[in-house]
Amino acid sequence: MSQQTASTHILDLLEDGLITRSFSGRKQVIGITEKGMSVLQSEYLDYRRIFEGEHGLVLRGHVVSGLGEGRYYLSQQEYAEQIERLLGFRPYPGTLNIKLRPGSPRLPPGTGRLINGFEKEGRAFGDVSCFPASIDNMECAVIIPRRTHHSDVVEVIAEKRLRDLLGLKDGDALEIEVFLE
Repeated sequence: MSQQTASTHILDLLEDGLITRSFSGRKQVIGITEKGMSVLQSEYLDYRRIFEGEHGLVLRGHVVSGLGEGRYYLSQQEYAEQIERLLGFRPYPGTLNIKLRPGSPRLPPGTGRLINGFEKEGRAFGDVSCFPASIDNMECAVIIPRRTHHSDVVEVIAEKRLRDLLGLKDGDALEIEVFLE
């Protein structure tokens, strides 16, 4: 491709927030943003499903404590009922938080099964993406609010409290097999 065409592509990627660009003397230094990495990972997973028949991925990380917000949200009947319809179990009111290792795949944003948001007592509760999953052959699901600032922490739900069932404490390494549809 010509230099002019390449420059146009770079400007488009910059405008879309997929890359960063800085200058070092006469050279350009191009970096991939978090949004760009997410798009690349989504493309990668699509190609993998097409060419390799892969229908899942493994997330690796370690257990971290949350702020207790999962308990509040999963106690909302509107969320709990949708999760039960989508996954076949009523979730324990709380989540297991996993901080993903650097380089661990990320779930494509805006994908997964949709848990619809709702309004209650003048408060808006947002949409949530839900991915059926398994930890040590135990049925669970990864949930990700559609609007979140966390890109390296995922929340896992199950019918029972996973910390107790699996004997987990903060810092324990964990693998989650996520089933993509």
